[in-house]
Amino acid sequence: MFITDFDGTLLKTDSSLCQNDIKEIRKLKKSGITTVVATGRSLYSFDLALAKIGIKPDFLDYLIFSTGAGILSYPDKRIIKASGLAKKHALNISRFLEKEKIDHMIHNEIPYTREFLYKKFSEKNHDFNARLQLYQNFCSPLSKNSVIKKSTQVIAVLPPGHDIKIQDKIVKGLSFFNIIKTTSPLDNKSIWMEIFPKNVSKSMAASWLAEKLDIKKKYILSVGNDYNDEDLLSWSGSSFIAENAPLELKNKFKIVPSNDCGAVKTAIKNWTNNFSQYETESFT
Repeated sequence: MFITDFDGTLLKTDSSLCQNDIKEIRKLKKSGITTVVATGRSLYSFDLALAKIGIKPDFLDYLIFSTGAGILSYPDKRIIKASGLAKKHALNISRFLEKEKIDHMIHNEIPYTREFLYKKFSEKNHDFNARLQLYQNFCSPLSKNSVIKKSTQVIAVLPPGHDIKIQDKIVKGLSFFNIIKTTSPLDNKSIWMEIFPKNVSKSMAASWLAEKLDIKKKYILSVGNDYNDEDLLSWSGSSFIAENAPLELKNKFKIVPSNDCGAVKTAIKNWTNNFSQYETESFT
């Protein structure tokens, strides 16, 4: 199985895709290797990105979206796994963040993840404001009259220059949940603290899929570039991180060129060149 992150790994800085990267993924799929994108984007956001580029997802077998909360199969586009937060948990998370005056968003359950409620405390949180503008047709302020049934996740948005202790406070204060840190794909500076149920992450979704398909972990390659890829890279049998990743992550994994210079193609080439070291058995 081959798994790649999307933003900052497969997707270039100019929001295009490198045709050589896609070509290599197609080769893997044609040879019988399962191909997967694991992204923090919602299903709506991922589809929108591909539509803007003008490419169909025919190079993929599966999509792990919303940082592991959902898994979609291709070509039938069927959601085969979906996780979420119960109403009481989403509200408890929101109350904690409200007490700390942290801007946050509560996203609806899959597949309606593009819709969200929000609590805003700062006018200077430009990344948060940009996201509200981007999804202005799908979001509304959280109030006493807001209807919440089940949520995919809660996202706390921390602007550049925030006190780093706030991250630790969120992790400790919401330890019942899985807190996944990621760099904002909008300004590439702000930090998003994505709050999920304990059983949600890219690695747990990949593990579930590998077990379903009877693929051994040692035959799985993953490529990423950001904090929300760390658990997946650590879990996979083989892994590489793009040159454009934060320094602390580049110190933990093998480095390939940046997303603008063929990160995915290089990772695949390095991986397939090492196939001979594995025992002679089917990859699936």
